[in-house]
Amino acid sequence: MRLIVSLCLILCTALTQADGVTRSHAISMFDSEVPRYDADFSHFAYVNPNAPKGGALRLGAQEVSTASIPLFPRQRRQHGRCGNASGNERG
Repeated sequence: MRLIVSLCLILCTALTQADGVTRSHAISMFDSEVPRYDADFSHFAYVNPNAPKGGALRLGAQEVSTASIPLFPRQRRQHGRCGNASGNERG
């Protein structure tokens, strides 16, 4: 069923293409702007085509234990009204 529907959609779009369609190798943000690269460009402006090939890439990784970083930090309990650890209410 999906195959039949997709074939029908492809056939309908192929038959209903407008005559005023402009085909291009690139698009630009504004109508007055010309695309920077031609259809047969070899490399981007920021790429060095003569760069040495090969080598190795080392990615640094740091393992972090989730046990040392609590999700919800514990709050200190206050003992007594004054907050001293002995529970005495002096102060």
